[in-house]
Amino acid sequence: RRPRMTPLASCVRSLAVAERAACGVLRRLGLAAEVADDGRVDEALWRAAGVPVATVQAWWLHEAHPLHPDPLLRERAAVRAIATLDLAVRLAAPRALVVCGFGDVVADRPFERALEFLDGLSAPARDRGLRVVVEPLSPRRCAALWRVDEIVALLDAMAAPDVFGLCLDTGHLADSGVDPGAALAASPVVVEALQLKGPASAPPLGLPLQRWIGGLATPPDVVSVEHNVPLPRGALEPLVETVRSALGPRAAE
Repeated sequence: RRPRMTPLASCVRSLAVAERAACGVLRRLGLAAEVADDGRVDEALWRAAGVPVATVQAWWLHEAHPLHPDPLLRERAAVRAIATLDLAVRLAAPRALVVCGFGDVVADRPFERALEFLDGLSAPARDRGLRVVVEPLSPRRCAALWRVDEIVALLDAMAAPDVFGLCLDTGHLADSGVDPGAALAASPVVVEALQLKGPASAPPLGLPLQRWIGGLATPPDVVSVEHNVPLPRGALEPLVETVRSALGPRAAE
């Protein structure tokens, strides 16, 4: 099996103050980090923080992505993706996370364009010893390739399981009109990375997280708590314990 890291991470945007505060919280709770590559990551801080980085998100794909109508931005996405892989190597992260597109208007032949994008990552990721997990968004975020079966078809077409894996986000599943628990349990491939979020990017509070995680046929390599709305004071520790309880002994791997 590929190396496993602490499968509970917290997604951190690269703002200097937030990064420093996050490092302290992550150390205290014994968590890894999921770092968003938005071009402003303080690499020295993360290398010195004593906090493992589980995943580096290609966050800039919100702006330049393989489905963008502008061919120059599609080309930029391919170049920037390699830069994200290099950042993952420098932060000693075992994987990078990508999405296929973003926005209401996308280029023609989205499946083929996404396939070309992933094909361009295959050899560079393999050469760097990295995994690349592909995450479907929701129709609220992207007009194409938001269904789980479409991403699974992309992974099948790539035929490179040594490099590519699936990431599912419970918030995006809910925003797609899909029951997250049912989708996780029915996934035809291993869910390598799991992001826990409520609908419309709300914190994953008051949701059946234990049932969702317990329904997975194979434990994910990394579980991230990700949301755009701040958690209420005092909510983080109970949330972490809920997820750890659902993972059981797997949480210590």
